[in-house]
Amino acid sequence: MKIALIQFKSALAEPIKNAKRHLEFILKAKDQGADLIVFPEMSLFSYPLYDLPEDKNIITEQNLALDFILKNLPDSVSVLVGGLLQNTEKGKSFFNSAFLLSKSEKIKIFSKKLIPNYDIFDEHRFIQPSDKNFDNSVFSIKSKSFLLHICEDSWFGIDSLSNRHLHYVSEDFFKAKGNVDYVINMSASPFFQGKKNNRLNMAKNLTSNFDAHLLYVNLVGASDEVIFDGRSFVYSKNNKLLSEAKAFKEDILIVDTESKDLNSEVSGETNSKVILKDSHLNITRKALCFGLSEFIKQSGFKKIHIGLSGGVDSAVIACLATEALGSKNVQALSLPSQFSSQLSFDLASEQAKLLNISLKNISIQKMFQTCKQEIDLELNISSQSVIHENIQARLRSLVLMSYSQKEKSLLLNTSNKSEIAVGYSTLYGDLSGAICPIGDLLKTEVYALAEYYCKTGKISQSIIDRPPTAELKKDQLDKDSLPNYEILDFIIIKILNIKNSMILDEKFNPSFGDYIKNIYTKSELESVEKFCKTKILESEFKRFQAPPILKVSIKSFGQGRKMPVANYNLQIK
Repeated sequence: MKIALIQFKSALAEPIKNAKRHLEFILKAKDQGADLIVFPEMSLFSYPLYDLPEDKNIITEQNLALDFILKNLPDSVSVLVGGLLQNTEKGKSFFNSAFLLSKSEKIKIFSKKLIPNYDIFDEHRFIQPSDKNFDNSVFSIKSKSFLLHICEDSWFGIDSLSNRHLHYVSEDFFKAKGNVDYVINMSASPFFQGKKNNRLNMAKNLTSNFDAHLLYVNLVGASDEVIFDGRSFVYSKNNKLLSEAKAFKEDILIVDTESKDLNSEVSGETNSKVILKDSHLNITRKALCFGLSEFIKQSGFKKIHIGLSGGVDSAVIACLATEALGSKNVQALSLPSQFSSQLSFDLASEQAKLLNISLKNISIQKMFQTCKQEIDLELNISSQSVIHENIQARLRSLVLMSYSQKEKSLLLNTSNKSEIAVGYSTLYGDLSGAICPIGDLLKTEVYALAEYYCKTGKISQSIIDRPPTAELKKDQLDKDSLPNYEILDFIIIKILNIKNSMILDEKFNPSFGDYIKNIYTKSELESVEKFCKTKILESEFKRFQAPPILKVSIKSFGQGRKMPVANYNLQIK
């Protein structure tokens, strides 16, 4: 028997359009000899669904999609697709379900039992957990027996990254142990750094508990800040990762149930020849490029632009943008004021040449002088003030957003996670933009990515070596307002409980913490921690109004973090 795992990219809430693409993949899989074809969770709708299930036509459209697939389904194949089932009893409106389709049998429906309600997951708004026993999720095809899980159903026990208990399950949960050959998991599992190992730990736990092989099929795509990496896989009950699909691309994995690897009784190491290995840095870069490309397409735009300052953040974003969209679709703008150095313009010009992107120079000096003069007069400001710094940032935003409207181009925000954490940014100024590609990268992670691009000839060493500066006043440097970024990032990691950060893996082996503690005293660390805690709370109002941030860490500022904006009492505790 052959099973096809279809790593599929769904269009959000377009079941009829998705059904047509399902059929294309079904025919491809049948040509490869597949008897059972498995799509990801919610493959008819994509994921997450936000509040789109409030549309009363959503089930009608899904039924038309299912009818289309059934009508055109080839003989002798069975297909599992993901979608919604209307709940006709008490509870939430829908079940998160899988539909087993074939020409010769009635549709069999399985529904998700364990519903996630953490981080970006908010299924409890519409999804009712199924109360059916797990033995109702067992089916057989060609003498092979299968237990069907939908994403979270397989995540029980202690999570290896967050160290929290995921779901408590009763003994009935394991009734299928020893009675099935395979567990199929249909997933819409988001990417973050370390997610692959996280999934493999789940696979090891699952296969040992059920004494069965795992067939894991994952969604690929992106929805606003959430990125789905695919990387579907086959994991044997003897603790071997047997095969893996591509990252960030549609793919088909064919599983032959008669293969030696699946029928061997011998435990062993993963077959490295079939596994696609990526460092944290490389997979994070690919995730950002993919997430950015998907966001631009889904927003209906083709072109983007950035303010190119001559600093490392905008340089890295320019690299990501050209890698994702091609240089012809990227426009850079240099927006100098009286405080901008010639070095900044030279570095921005060099950066544009390295990436073969167009650079437009628009001075904001006259605009700033006029605006400053009027505000000083009306507000009775007589000396240099942070107000004047913010005017410059907001004037740059004014120009960049005006360009956006004129050219039908999306503005990319250039803030990093360290700045966003402590509020080192200007609301309606450098926080402007449609999407924030590096808002989930700490400054030290941005430098790690810059070093990668430097080695490939895309960023000059001069940009990396240059001390960070906003250039909003004379001789300004970031270190005048912030702690050293290495210590700042260490404390942010600690406060937000970030695990598997890129810098933990790449830059400061074997231990970032030990590296920091060998350089800074205990009192210095305590001082920075106090500063960070206060600033993180104070800056919540800025983050609330910031653009979406592409999520690449387990703890990002975005959909998955819910904190009060009015929090003064928390700040003074």
